[in-house]
Amino acid sequence: MQNGLTAPAKLLIFEDSEMGCQLLAHELEKSVYGFQVIGYQSRSPSVDPEMVRKADVALISSGLKDGPMSGFSVLRTLRGFKDSLRCVMLLDRDDPELVLEAFRCGAAGIFERNDTCERLCKCIQRVREGQVWANNRQVSYVIQALGKEPSRLRSRAQSPTALTRREEQIISLLLEGRSNRDIALHANLSVHTVKNHLFRLFKRLGVCNRSELIAHVLQQGSLTRFEKRLTG
Repeated sequence: MQNGLTAPAKLLIFEDSEMGCQLLAHELEKSVYGFQVIGYQSRSPSVDPEMVRKADVALISSGLKDGPMSGFSVLRTLRGFKDSLRCVMLLDRDDPELVLEAFRCGAAGIFERNDTCERLCKCIQRVREGQVWANNRQVSYVIQALGKEPSRLRSRAQSPTALTRREEQIISLLLEGRSNRDIALHANLSVHTVKNHLFRLFKRLGVCNRSELIAHVLQQGSLTRFEKRLTG
């Protein structure tokens, strides 16, 4: 396992039917990552603190038995209960508003249901490792949304923090979903040096991990600085 993770991820599943939960759990548990599904539900939950405490990742369908958008309520509830819980939102269709709402509610990964189970497993594993999962088109939705609201973003932004060219390079590679090892190879640095750069960035920007760093970039309206690398 990467990033010091030695045990298979423990998953919570929220699907629109019990059968859907069971089928998805079966596919995930037999994957090469050996995921352990510790619970599933087809309705908006009354939070089970013990179950959420044990979970590493929650996989949430945008629509549950409660309604076509009830998964977003689940996402907000789980993130409010346990901020460190990593969440992946399953979307039935490619819709910019759904993508943006998922990120606003705290999702670390966006996955379209018509994609393969193999890629879903990879998405869950990368999200568990602290990365953010989104394809280039979904990232472009975020960039376009930021471009439409420049004044609101500027009013919310704190004083800008100058980044070195090396720090911008590392953030760009991180936004592509690369591991520390991949970043080191691409930037011709040691893994130790990459970790040091990230540690200093976390401390200077007041964030705790890779996901919060990406969220900071989004909130500050500075993602356009990295747009060419992300969407090229």
